[in-house]
Amino acid sequence: MQRTVSVSSHDDSASADRIKEGFEAMQYLHGAQYSSSQPRERAQLAEQLRADARTLETKLRHTQRRINQLSPIGSLAPETLGIVFSFFSELEQPRAFNQCTSGSLGWLRLMHVCNAWRNVCISTPQLWANSLGRLPRALPVFLKRAGEHTPLRFHLSDNWDTWIAGYSCTADCADYRPDMVNVTTELLLRSRRIVDLELHLPMSGVGTTIGETLREYDFGALTHLRLETAVVGGSRTLMRASLVSHMLRTADFGGSFIPIIAPSLTFLSLKNIFGGLDGNMLHDVIRASPCLEAIILIDLPRGVLKEKPERQAVSLHRLVYLRISLTATGEEINTFVRKLKTPRTVQMDVCWCFKPLNMADHEAVHSIFKATYLEREETALEIKKDSIELRTSFCRGRWQQLKLSITLGNNGSADILRDACLGPYLEKVVHLTVSSVFYAAVDEWAQIFALLPSVDTLELSVCRSSLRPLSLEHIFHALARCFVEDKSFPTLIPLPKLSTLTLNTTIDASTISIRNEILPCLSLRAFAEANSLRTICLEGFEAIPSLDRQLREVVGAVAWKDT
Repeated sequence: MQRTVSVSSHDDSASADRIKEGFEAMQYLHGAQYSSSQPRERAQLAEQLRADARTLETKLRHTQRRINQLSPIGSLAPETLGIVFSFFSELEQPRAFNQCTSGSLGWLRLMHVCNAWRNVCISTPQLWANSLGRLPRALPVFLKRAGEHTPLRFHLSDNWDTWIAGYSCTADCADYRPDMVNVTTELLLRSRRIVDLELHLPMSGVGTTIGETLREYDFGALTHLRLETAVVGGSRTLMRASLVSHMLRTADFGGSFIPIIAPSLTFLSLKNIFGGLDGNMLHDVIRASPCLEAIILIDLPRGVLKEKPERQAVSLHRLVYLRISLTATGEEINTFVRKLKTPRTVQMDVCWCFKPLNMADHEAVHSIFKATYLEREETALEIKKDSIELRTSFCRGRWQQLKLSITLGNNGSADILRDACLGPYLEKVVHLTVSSVFYAAVDEWAQIFALLPSVDTLELSVCRSSLRPLSLEHIFHALARCFVEDKSFPTLIPLPKLSTLTLNTTIDASTISIRNEILPCLSLRAFAEANSLRTICLEGFEAIPSLDRQLREVVGAVAWKDT
């Protein structure tokens, strides 16, 4: 193998020397051309120069081809190169580019590298089939090179073709806009081969037309459907006839909705749809899709979660992720969650306008916790200004997985944790994180701590940008409530298993007095025979030797991190 490479390198060096000599000869002849006074001689010299130039160009291409063959990528089979080329993306993405969009046109630039790569691109139908519609003005060429049997992925978006080269659409580019009629015709003629259909259309009210077209023609191979149109406001037109697609696996609708019956559907996303959708249609889609793994519902019409009460619950045994962010009542959220029979490992991300005085809202929070509760699973709770997040507990070598996120829109987290009867679901929380913008009084902190008997790690965060910063004084006063006032016998110790305390602050240490608040709290807990605090980490504090000695009398390890 070494010998072959060595000989090839020697041949390439000899070729380079011959090319250099040829160029020197051309320069000599070029000078001789002007020194000759005879027209016939000048014509002969010019013809000879052109012939030599053609010969040198041929030799240069041959040499470049051999150099490419010696490179690692040149040793790959053409079929493998075609797969590699499919991952090349544009230097500048088109305006309508979306992260969920697959494929690109970056491989087109590789066709200009050399003839070998150009031939690889031309002879790889899948490259052209995956990019149909991305360059609408060249659609006939793409269709021809995609062949007659390759599955097609069709993408269409307004003015995408004017952004492929990295420049914006101007009046001079008007002639490059795709002919929508011709594009649609070519699409329908090949409907049986289309596996991925992605339409980004600036028009509104086209969902019904597209739905009727999909039902009229044979799109039996369609597995991925993405439709984004201008948002339709106030439309009451409902399309009752459903699109039946047994192969469809993902459906992503934005602005418009098409009723579907897809037994193999695994992903359903509905966003920014304010017309043409009601509760019965949504539930019909979900009931007809027992294989769903992810459901995303964002900004949908009011009452879209409502369903006829006589309908039974629907089983979604494969559901992994559920996100709800829309205008709904606690009763609607509660009913929707309770009617879904899902695995306890499902992740729920729910956001609605919570009303603390409404019992149905508290019941909704209870239902969400119950739906994700595993009896023997340790968890980590994070309390923020307007949300509560529950994750699996930290384990070395494993990521913390989100179990649930509830965005409430108010600061009543203490009341929610208590009034929603979440005690049984909080007993396994071992890590508690409190963000900088969450505020609660001493009594409220005492109530929160009473619900978390298994917490061994408490992490407190204070941020400079907080308009209403975390009241660390209230937290440590609540932690120090180890005795009932005016009585000598002890009461239930707050966070009795607490062993690690982390205080992270990005502002000056005057927000909390270590000497006057933290030290007395820890000393009182030690006197009450609470679990010994093994570690305290003070991030953002400058180490003070006298305080360090005092802390080490009640804490096993003290870490100062002045950031």
